[in-house]
Amino acid sequence: MEAPMFPNVPAAASCPHCNSFVWLFELEEIAQLDGSTFNEESSKSAELPHYQELNADQYWEVLESGQLGDEKEAYLRFTLFQLLNDDRRNDELKPYSPRELENISALLGLTIARNERGVLIKAELLRCLGKFKEAMAVLEFDFGYEYAKQAELIYSLALREDSYVKRIPEDDGELADAWSYRREAKGSTALPFDPSGPPLFHIKSTDVWIKIHGMLQHEWAILEPHHDGNVTVYFFYDCGTTMLRSKQYTSLQLRNRYAVVDSLEFNSLENAMKGLVRNSFRRHGDGPMIGLGEMPKGNYYDARSFEESCFSDGIGWVNGEDDE
Repeated sequence: MEAPMFPNVPAAASCPHCNSFVWLFELEEIAQLDGSTFNEESSKSAELPHYQELNADQYWEVLESGQLGDEKEAYLRFTLFQLLNDDRRNDELKPYSPRELENISALLGLTIARNERGVLIKAELLRCLGKFKEAMAVLEFDFGYEYAKQAELIYSLALREDSYVKRIPEDDGELADAWSYRREAKGSTALPFDPSGPPLFHIKSTDVWIKIHGMLQHEWAILEPHHDGNVTVYFFYDCGTTMLRSKQYTSLQLRNRYAVVDSLEFNSLENAMKGLVRNSFRRHGDGPMIGLGEMPKGNYYDARSFEESCFSDGIGWVNGEDDE
């Protein structure tokens, strides 16, 4: 029987008599047990030895012996890949050995990305090999919601050039929702807006940072690097709102526009990032992608002329020793 709560039945195992490698589906069937009446204590088969799971050495031995078709080799290499990853559950920063990398590379060559699962496996193998751009390119795929969580995790790790094994976190759908958002055209002006409203304020960067104040309450920042090495950090409130109402434009004219409420200048990207971290901001993609409905999404306009400053007044911003 197969069911989601049952473990997968392996295709290969170790013989309990001679410890040799066997393909279970190639064994001759000599009898069947009726599951409805089977009683392990009374059955004569209760004392029969069970086939044992293969260990890593046995997988290596069979793979190095050759004479395997592509399908069998792919199965063994993938199962070995999973087995060796199990050893990293308590040590996620354990790097792959050269032998393990050879197995991953060989498995990649046998992987056919014809469906969602195949695409995810191929992207993950590329990430493990340090081929981050290739992994992200493979993920340009229309995943269903059930696979979006894994796609977002692999993509975000590849974006950070992280090749280590990671557990899939338990969440309430944040990763899947983040993938759906990532597939949208970020920073575009696709949202309809009234052209009679304020002029669009152009920000090319999509490097979004978030500061969480509480339930559904955040502040947002976008880092905009310049050619001279300086960086401007633009700040936003949830949903692009302002604390003070504009006297020049109506609410309809401001619909689907996101107000730049404040900004700070830094002499380097490093100092800008240090300043944000010091003030409890984090890059939006470096954690659960919450607040997707409230984050700035383009159609920016400059509200700094009438909005009260939140950081540039020097009161709400914590400076470091190196800040000018």
